[in-house]
Amino acid sequence: MVGLVNDLYDIYDEHKINTTVFLLNNMIRYLYFIVLIFLFSNCQNKDKDTFYTTLKDGQKIGIRLIKKESKKHKYNFAIQTFLKEDKNKIKKNRILDEWKLPYPVYNLEVADADNDGQDDIWVGVIKKTRFDSILRKRLFLFKIIEGKIRPLWLGSRMSKPLVDFSPAYLIDSLNKNSTKKCIIRTVEQEKSGKFLVANYCWKRFGIEFINYDIRETDSLTARSFLEN
Repeated sequence: MVGLVNDLYDIYDEHKINTTVFLLNNMIRYLYFIVLIFLFSNCQNKDKDTFYTTLKDGQKIGIRLIKKESKKHKYNFAIQTFLKEDKNKIKKNRILDEWKLPYPVYNLEVADADNDGQDDIWVGVIKKTRFDSILRKRLFLFKIIEGKIRPLWLGSRMSKPLVDFSPAYLIDSLNKNSTKKCIIRTVEQEKSGKFLVANYCWKRFGIEFINYDIRETDSLTARSFLEN
């Protein structure tokens, strides 16, 4: 009888340990999921919804992402260019142009994508396209021409499903002054479910693949490449 009781206690203890391990594993998975959501959160949750740049004529302008009220669209964002302050120091914040984006927006960057000496607007949207019927993250590039917003590249997809992007810079070894060249750095998802980091550059009418920084890695490692 004593032996049976001891066996029951052993079974109970083992069951308690297994239950604890199960709960801990589930908690770790849950926390990992929360971290992923935080890292790849929408642009409206970041402090990156307003940027400032200088046009070729020396005029300083702002670029901002705003959310507008709309009964027609669930998501109704717009990017605006506005005067930071005109030459006579009046009409501050006057809107120069606006481009509507009736989609979820997950990122906004400002950098010289085509390396012509003038910053461009980089917008991450989530939408379907004519060539891809699946709802995915996309990268749109816009030029700023005398304060006006004009499309540069409304890309349908990258080499793999896009997760996030940021500007990065390479030293142009072919240039005598060793100037920095702006490139597009992306985090994309592999077929395995893991992640890769890729680099692209602007070439005439679109983007061209350069190389991979890393492949088959976890999301946190991939994300760290965007922050460097």
